[in-house]
Amino acid sequence: MAPESKVQHKDILAPAQPCPPAHAGGQPTSCLHQTGLTLSVVHRPLGFVLALAVLTSHQASAQDASALAAELQILRQKVEQLEQKLKRSEQQAAPPSTNTTAVLGNQPLVLPVVSSTSISNQQIHATQPVPNPRLTFDQKGFSISSSDDQFKVALRGTLQLDSRTTLSDDHPNNNKGFLLRRAQPILQGTLFSDFDFLFIPDFGGTGDPQIVDAYLNYRYSAGLQVRAGKFKPPLGLEQLQLERETTFIERAFPSSLVPNRDLGTELHGTFVGGKASYAAGIFTGVGDGRISNNSGFDAGGAFAGRVFFEPFKGGNYKSLNGLGVGLGGSYSFLQDTNAQALASCYGTPSQHPFFTFRPGTVAEDCHWRTTPQARYNLGPLGLLAEYAVSHQDVGIPESGNWQRSTLNNTAWQLSGGWVLTGEDADWSGLTPRNPFNPKTGHWGAWQLVARYAAIHLDDSAFSYVADPSTSSGGAHEWAAGVNWHLNQNLRISGSYSHISFDQAGAGSMASTERGEENTLFTRINLTF
Repeated sequence: MAPESKVQHKDILAPAQPCPPAHAGGQPTSCLHQTGLTLSVVHRPLGFVLALAVLTSHQASAQDASALAAELQILRQKVEQLEQKLKRSEQQAAPPSTNTTAVLGNQPLVLPVVSSTSISNQQIHATQPVPNPRLTFDQKGFSISSSDDQFKVALRGTLQLDSRTTLSDDHPNNNKGFLLRRAQPILQGTLFSDFDFLFIPDFGGTGDPQIVDAYLNYRYSAGLQVRAGKFKPPLGLEQLQLERETTFIERAFPSSLVPNRDLGTELHGTFVGGKASYAAGIFTGVGDGRISNNSGFDAGGAFAGRVFFEPFKGGNYKSLNGLGVGLGGSYSFLQDTNAQALASCYGTPSQHPFFTFRPGTVAEDCHWRTTPQARYNLGPLGLLAEYAVSHQDVGIPESGNWQRSTLNNTAWQLSGGWVLTGEDADWSGLTPRNPFNPKTGHWGAWQLVARYAAIHLDDSAFSYVADPSTSSGGAHEWAAGVNWHLNQNLRISGSYSHISFDQAGAGSMASTERGEENTLFTRINLTF
């Protein structure tokens, strides 16, 4: 409301006052009192018009009192109608601004004053579009994001249907069959721009369903990020590849000497445009090739870290752009023995075990690993090389005594591939230049792959913790295959693997000679 000093609330129907004498010409002097009305000064245009209308009406009918009363009654009704319309308009409009009040007889007249600024804001809010979330469904799956990209949720998945056919007649695990290797719905997203999450359960494999990845990642910057939950510790090169992006259907022997998944927290990031990356974290600590369960109590704890460099990435030396070298490592010291640490065994890519610890064997004291590694991509050529060492102290009760051994197990591999259709071999997966469509004469991308790998298990294991009649001292594999990438989401693979096994120890402690293993693998891999 305007201040009282600026809007006078005087009755404009006041008693008539005597009119001043006529001037010398004998004509009456015009004044407000001739109409019997006193009109206050109204500071708003509409109030002034109404007041002027009253004055004019009363001047024209000054000699007819009855006509004046009737006209005033009609005017009051019109003012009331106007007041009602203004009230309705005020309720529908934006928050009311300063009002001006005048008085006509006993009827107050409220005139809302809306500033030009208020009108402008109302028009802007009325015409401004309301942001809507964005829905996307493409080769990367289904996703929904807010208009400002601060919130994102994506639903993806991996489905792998395998067949394995063992061709060796003398192999103890001579079997054939199909396997739902992985069935993983993938839920991932971003919260408040900087918090990423990933949740992947797995309903495939030969065991019970399990959670393979579940973590939250905070991105302060590209070079400083924090991840916490269940994920892959930063060690093996091929192990860090996504399951749907590996060159071969199954990973090679070096992945058997590093943990698969573990619970923990790590710092990680990239620098210099991706030329350098690091990761370092504290984890529960699990045995070689194992996946942690969902609790980490009394496991001792472990440190794991990795650095990786691509010094020529994006540089002028195109032949070296795809070169990367790195080193990973881990260390743990168990104050108390962890009976579950060595409950697993070492197996071939076809998941057939060839080395098993005796029941009761536990890890103790020191366990460290190191994994030098390198990869190289040049156009359709892709190469990968890595070496892994697992140094572990173990113990077992034997004849009333506690027998200890220190095992130095090693493994290495060299693998490569060539894309026949000319696409670039990419570490994160191959994208066909012409997706499969026989109607247009396009057949996707074809890639030939080959590798050689080996693993050697410490001979001292056969003194106490391993049975030489059921375990071998090592294995060698050569394998070749072909990958048919129909499109970015569908790949059909086939490979052949030949494995020979080593004896370990000497004399009565020598391991039993095992026959060769020849296996044919096929896989249909669907990812979205």
